[in-house]
Amino acid sequence: MKAAKSTDIDSVTVEKIHLKKQMVEQYLFDHQDGKWKLNKIRKSPFSSSSNASFLDFLAQFLGGDGLKYVKNPLSYTGPDPDGEETSIVNRNIPASEWSSFLPEVPKNTIYNILYGQKNADSNKKILTFRGLSNGIETQLVFKRNGGSWQLVKLIAY
Repeated sequence: MKAAKSTDIDSVTVEKIHLKKQMVEQYLFDHQDGKWKLNKIRKSPFSSSSNASFLDFLAQFLGGDGLKYVKNPLSYTGPDPDGEETSIVNRNIPASEWSSFLPEVPKNTIYNILYGQKNADSNKKILTFRGLSNGIETQLVFKRNGGSWQLVKLIAY
Protein backbone atom coordinates (compact mmCIF):
# COMPACT_ATOMS: atom_id res chain seq x y z
CA MET A 1 0.00 0.00 0.00
CA LYS A 2 2.87 2.38 0.78
CA ALA A 3 4.56 1.65 -2.56
CA ALA A 4 1.67 3.26 -4.46
CA LYS A 5 2.60 6.66 -2.99
CA SER A 6 6.37 6.32 -3.27
CA THR A 7 8.35 8.62 -5.56
CA ASP A 8 11.20 6.08 -5.68
CA ILE A 9 9.33 3.68 -7.95
CA ASP A 10 10.94 3.12 -11.35
CA SER A 11 8.81 0.24 -12.62
CA VAL A 12 5.14 -0.66 -12.45
CA THR A 13 3.26 -3.69 -13.70
CA VAL A 14 -0.47 -3.45 -14.25
CA GLU A 15 -2.12 -6.86 -14.33
CA LYS A 16 -5.49 -7.38 -15.98
CA ILE A 17 -6.72 -10.67 -14.56
CA HIS A 18 -9.38 -12.45 -16.62
CA LEU A 19 -11.03 -14.76 -14.09
CA LYS A 20 -13.23 -16.76 -16.47
CA LYS A 21 -10.54 -17.11 -19.15
CA GLN A 22 -7.91 -17.90 -16.47
CA MET A 23 -5.49 -15.52 -18.16
CA VAL A 24 -3.31 -12.64 -16.93
CA GLU A 25 -2.31 -9.72 -19.16
CA GLN A 26 0.67 -7.81 -17.75
CA TYR A 27 1.51 -4.28 -18.89
CA LEU A 28 5.08 -3.47 -17.84
CA PHE A 29 6.02 0.21 -17.47
CA ASP A 30 9.42 1.78 -16.69
CA HIS A 31 10.19 5.34 -15.67
CA GLN A 32 12.86 6.61 -18.07
CA ASP A 33 14.00 10.16 -18.77
CA GLY A 34 11.24 11.60 -16.60
CA LYS A 35 8.48 9.74 -18.47
CA TRP A 36 6.58 6.51 -17.98
CA LYS A 37 6.90 4.18 -20.96
CA LEU A 38 5.13 0.93 -21.74
CA ASN A 39 7.92 -1.55 -22.45
CA LYS A 40 6.17 -4.86 -22.74
CA ILE A 41 2.82 -6.62 -22.78
CA ARG A 42 2.83 -10.20 -21.59
CA LYS A 43 -0.10 -12.66 -21.61
CA SER A 44 0.01 -15.90 -19.68
CA PRO A 45 -2.32 -18.51 -18.21
CA PHE A 46 -2.87 -18.70 -14.45
CA SER A 47 -0.76 -21.86 -14.37
CA SER A 48 2.35 -19.79 -15.29
CA SER A 49 1.86 -17.36 -12.41
CA SER A 50 3.57 -17.53 -9.02
CA ASN A 51 0.03 -16.90 -7.71
CA ALA A 52 -1.55 -19.77 -9.64
CA SER A 53 -3.25 -21.42 -6.64
CA PHE A 54 -4.73 -18.12 -5.44
CA LEU A 55 -5.89 -17.04 -8.91
CA ASP A 56 -7.58 -20.42 -9.49
CA PHE A 57 -9.25 -20.09 -6.09
CA LEU A 58 -10.28 -16.47 -6.72
CA ALA A 59 -11.98 -17.38 -10.00
CA GLN A 60 -14.08 -19.95 -8.10
CA PHE A 61 -14.68 -17.68 -5.11
CA LEU A 62 -15.84 -14.62 -7.10
CA GLY A 63 -17.57 -16.68 -9.78
CA GLY A 64 -19.82 -18.51 -7.32
CA ASP A 65 -21.42 -17.60 -4.03
CA GLY A 66 -18.11 -18.03 -2.17
CA LEU A 67 -19.79 -19.21 1.03
CA LYS A 68 -18.01 -22.56 1.20
CA TYR A 69 -14.68 -20.65 1.30
CA VAL A 70 -15.60 -18.36 4.22
CA LYS A 71 -14.41 -18.99 7.77
CA ASN A 72 -17.26 -19.36 10.23
CA PRO A 73 -17.49 -17.11 12.14
CA LEU A 74 -15.83 -14.44 9.99
CA SER A 75 -13.86 -11.58 11.55
CA TYR A 76 -15.39 -8.22 10.56
CA THR A 77 -14.11 -4.67 11.04
CA GLY A 78 -16.22 -1.82 9.73
CA PRO A 79 -19.32 0.29 10.23
CA ASP A 80 -21.71 -1.11 12.82
CA PRO A 81 -24.55 -2.71 10.82
CA ASP A 82 -26.81 -2.55 13.91
CA GLY A 83 -26.07 1.02 14.93
CA GLU A 84 -24.60 4.30 13.81
CA GLU A 85 -22.80 4.20 10.47
CA THR A 86 -20.08 6.36 11.99
CA SER A 87 -19.16 3.83 14.67
CA ILE A 88 -16.64 1.13 13.77
CA VAL A 89 -16.90 -2.34 15.28
CA ASN A 90 -14.61 -5.35 15.47
CA ARG A 91 -16.67 -8.49 15.77
CA ASN A 92 -17.40 -11.88 14.31
CA ILE A 93 -20.27 -12.40 11.90
CA PRO A 94 -21.82 -15.64 10.67
CA ALA A 95 -20.27 -16.84 7.41
CA SER A 96 -23.73 -16.88 5.85
CA GLU A 97 -23.90 -13.06 6.18
CA TRP A 98 -20.51 -12.24 4.63
CA SER A 99 -21.80 -11.13 1.22
CA SER A 100 -24.20 -8.57 2.71
CA PHE A 101 -21.14 -6.59 3.91
CA LEU A 102 -19.63 -6.32 0.42
CA PRO A 103 -20.10 -4.02 -2.51
CA GLU A 104 -20.87 -5.77 -5.77
CA VAL A 105 -17.72 -7.67 -6.69
CA PRO A 106 -16.41 -8.30 -10.21
CA LYS A 107 -16.83 -11.79 -11.58
CA ASN A 108 -14.95 -11.49 -14.87
CA THR A 109 -11.99 -9.11 -14.64
CA ILE A 110 -9.94 -7.61 -11.81
CA TYR A 111 -6.79 -5.51 -11.80
CA ASN A 112 -3.61 -5.76 -9.76
CA ILE A 113 -0.83 -3.18 -9.67
CA LEU A 114 2.72 -4.11 -8.74
CA TYR A 115 4.77 -1.08 -7.78
CA GLY A 116 8.21 -2.52 -8.46
CA GLN A 117 7.80 -5.41 -6.02
CA LYS A 118 7.79 -9.05 -7.08
CA ASN A 119 4.49 -10.85 -6.72
CA ALA A 120 5.55 -13.84 -4.65
CA ASP A 121 3.56 -16.86 -3.60
CA SER A 122 2.52 -16.58 0.05
CA ASN A 123 -0.04 -17.98 2.45
CA LYS A 124 -1.83 -14.64 2.91
CA LYS A 125 -3.45 -12.43 0.26
CA ILE A 126 -5.41 -9.20 0.59
CA LEU A 127 -7.91 -8.28 -2.10
CA THR A 128 -9.04 -4.63 -2.02
CA PHE A 129 -12.08 -3.18 -3.74
CA ARG A 130 -12.16 0.61 -4.07
CA GLY A 131 -15.20 2.59 -5.14
CA LEU A 132 -14.23 5.02 -7.89
CA SER A 133 -16.77 7.68 -7.00
CA ASN A 134 -17.73 6.97 -3.39
CA GLY A 135 -14.34 6.44 -1.72
CA ILE A 136 -15.51 3.23 -0.04
CA GLU A 137 -12.86 0.55 0.37
CA THR A 138 -13.37 -3.08 1.30
CA GLN A 139 -10.57 -5.54 1.99
CA LEU A 140 -10.90 -9.30 1.93
CA VAL A 141 -8.12 -11.13 3.78
CA PHE A 142 -7.48 -14.69 2.63
CA LYS A 143 -5.23 -17.30 4.19
CA ARG A 144 -4.07 -20.62 2.84
CA ASN A 145 -4.17 -23.55 5.18
CA GLY A 146 -2.56 -26.57 3.56
CA GLY A 147 -3.69 -26.37 -0.06
CA SER A 148 -7.00 -24.57 0.56
CA TRP A 149 -7.70 -20.83 0.57
CA GLN A 150 -10.26 -19.29 2.88
CA LEU A 151 -11.67 -15.81 3.53
CA VAL A 152 -10.71 -15.08 7.16
CA LYS A 153 -11.40 -11.35 7.57
CA LEU A 154 -13.50 -8.61 6.01
CA ILE A 155 -12.50 -4.96 6.59
CA ALA A 156 -14.72 -2.10 5.38
CA TYR A 157 -13.84 1.62 5.47
